[in-house]
Amino acid sequence: MNFVRGFIRAGSVFFIFFFVFRLYGNGRKQRQIQKWEARGWKTTAYVVGTSRQYRYGLSEHDPMKRRRADYYVKYKYEVDGKSYYHDMITEFKNWKNEITVWYDKNHPKRHVTSEYSESKRIYYGWVFTIVLTLAAFLSGFSS
Repeated sequence: MNFVRGFIRAGSVFFIFFFVFRLYGNGRKQRQIQKWEARGWKTTAYVVGTSRQYRYGLSEHDPMKRRRADYYVKYKYEVDGKSYYHDMITEFKNWKNEITVWYDKNHPKRHVTSEYSESKRIYYGWVFTIVLTLAAFLSGFSS
């Protein structure tokens, strides 16, 4: 009986959050992009520096180093003649030489990059949905 109750709760939570996060809702950053896009507060940032760091203290001679390297990419964008910088970390060796930046006209340091667009919203929506579904399923056993 507890298994059925947990299964029903988990199914309900999954479908609710699936529709909210995956199909319907925009994340906070996505809404910010839409707002600043409508106002024309958008520019292009260009790569000004890169570096590589190996995770878990791996050395240059480790055969697995390519799979465990983090690439630090520094971008620069300008608003009203003033330069601002954005750092990002990626596991991919091939990154774009330019990215789109949406910014707050009153506080240009406050910005959102194209890396936060659709893919991040979908990823975090799935993670949140799975965690809540599991919690709902397990709560059926404690009733």
